[in-house]
Amino acid sequence: MAVREGRSFVGLEARKPSASVRMLDYVMDFCFMVEDRLEELGMSRTELAERLGKKPSSVTRVLSGSANITLQTIAEYDAALDLGIILSRNESRMERPSLTVTATARKDETDVERSYTSTEG
Repeated sequence: MAVREGRSFVGLEARKPSASVRMLDYVMDFCFMVEDRLEELGMSRTELAERLGKKPSSVTRVLSGSANITLQTIAEYDAALDLGIILSRNESRMERPSLTVTATARKDETDVERSYTSTEG
């Protein structure tokens, strides 16, 4: 995943507002999930763009963190890559529930589950 100066992840963490830090965690987790799935499928970003019906530059903006990633964007990528995204609350943490995003990837008829948990440090 490319991180550039300018309109990207760089500098967002330094501001430290709770919502911004959480958003950064969610966006980075999503981007890593997509990159992992592309690698599993042997698919390029250009092929993903074709599958989404978008320009390759659009996929690059999303995966570099410079695009505004909406729930619609997440749903489109989930449908295109069969990420198996599930949003749920982590009830085991007493202070504050964290968001856990679980992706179940199907590779060679074997389910591989990855959990990406975003918590405020």
